[in-house]
Amino acid sequence: MSRNIKFRAWDKKRNEWYGESNPNILTFVGFAIFGECTLLCTPKMDDLMDMEITQWTGRADKNGVNIYEGDILRHDSLRGVDNQPIQLVIAWDDKRSGWSDFSPKVEFFVIGNIFENPNLLSEKA
Repeated sequence: MSRNIKFRAWDKKRNEWYGESNPNILTFVGFAIFGECTLLCTPKMDDLMDMEITQWTGRADKNGVNIYEGDILRHDSLRGVDNQPIQLVIAWDDKRSGWSDFSPKVEFFVIGNIFENPNLLSEKA
């Protein structure tokens, strides 16, 4: 049995994604990232240090959007203690050796991510 493994990388200096949502090339041969260069160039270690690598969970939200580590999900029908829509951040759980607990059957949808939309973590819906 095989499984698809996808990554994307957030460039903290340029504030942009490399990978699935950006036509720039993202390869993970030794985590070598090629942005605005040809496949023959080698990225500088400093450039790699400014990247946040995130992995695809293997799941999509209710709208078909791939869910990656660091994405912020919301469910408008489920309410928390403060009667606000439930939001959660997708993260790897080392204790469970799996992604943060959310059911793919429940209709969560991606509203942003912790890199581009950190304000969503402190806002009430």
